[in-house]
Amino acid sequence: MDLSNNHLDRQFSIDLAYALAGNNSITHLNLRKIATDHNGIIALASFLKDNTSLKYFHFSDNNVGPQSVKSIIDSLKHSQNIKTINLSNNNLQESGAILTSELLGNNKFLSNLNLSGNNFSDVGAIFIAKTLISNITLLKLDLSNNNISVRGLKALADITEVNFSLIDLNLSSNNFIKEAVNGFVSSLVSNSSILDLKGSDDLQFEIAEKLSNNKMLFTKKLSQLRSDTLVDHDNISFIKQIYILFKQVQYMSENRNHNELPEAETQLYISKLSDQLQINLETQQQAVSEPVEIKLIAQLQQEISSA
Repeated sequence: MDLSNNHLDRQFSIDLAYALAGNNSITHLNLRKIATDHNGIIALASFLKDNTSLKYFHFSDNNVGPQSVKSIIDSLKHSQNIKTINLSNNNLQESGAILTSELLGNNKFLSNLNLSGNNFSDVGAIFIAKTLISNITLLKLDLSNNNISVRGLKALADITEVNFSLIDLNLSSNNFIKEAVNGFVSSLVSNSSILDLKGSDDLQFEIAEKLSNNKMLFTKKLSQLRSDTLVDHDNISFIKQIYILFKQVQYMSENRNHNELPEAETQLYISKLSDQLQINLETQQQAVSEPVEIKLIAQLQQEISSA
């Protein structure tokens, strides 16, 4: 349902939310530039809370600020069906970044989040980075045009060393100096999951050069998977590497413009990787004793079962 670029006054928004209540057939809802007020947003948020079919929610360019968006984020925190959320250009500021970090911390099914143009600054970037340390479901994150500088970039660089599900990260149009971005790109050496990273235009060559190693590794593992020669190791490290490949293929499936593989072949890879992960996770569940590893296996099992 596309209601973008309409003036939805308070009463219309309330009537719309009432009409949509209990509707579990809508998968896409576009509310870009709807010019409603705080009470109208609260009414729409009530629909989001109980909906079980919506996969794509677009609420960009409304410039409503953090207080109004809070009701929407609260409604989406525990959604088990939403995959893509666009909250760009809403003037969320630092307090809004804290709210969206809570969304990332609670929602275990979200794969694509656009937060561009919200004036998060370094403080907001740091909050989001902390949440991403333990997030294993988000594939794509857009933090472009958020007035992030060196401190925020450093926090995001730190998470790339431990996060192994993020595939696509957009940091363009922020206040980075070249030296800081070079340091960030260097941190990708220990991260094999990211395939697409956008920074300032004058640094895209350096970024592409660094990411080429990840893309070559992805191609190599995909070839091994295709020929059933992917070597199986019974440990957490191997599980993480297989999970990275699983998320990369999943990303390709959800972003067809990035995918050179036929859709049927992509789905076959997802199925094969899912089966292999299930087997290895069940084996490791009996072997690990560290609380961190036990928690990780539980998270991975939940993610694989819902994929």
